[in-house]
Amino acid sequence: QVRIHDLSGRSVRDLSFSPAAASGQHRLEWDGRDDGGQAVANGVYFYRITLDSGPQTFGKVVVLD
Repeated sequence: QVRIHDLSGRSVRDLSFSPAAASGQHRLEWDGRDDGGQAVANGVYFYRITLDSGPQTFGKVVVLD
């Protein structure tokens, strides 16, 4: 599961892979929109990757127009 959060910790977008996704390396692109399809504001967002098989990974991304 891949989730994007804003600075206040609110979930902005769920970019989860399907359960049938093969193991290995994957590439994922976020179009800068929230779950409702609206463009998010410029700023810093955080992502969290959660795998069934291991620990979580955290990072940040900056959205600029």
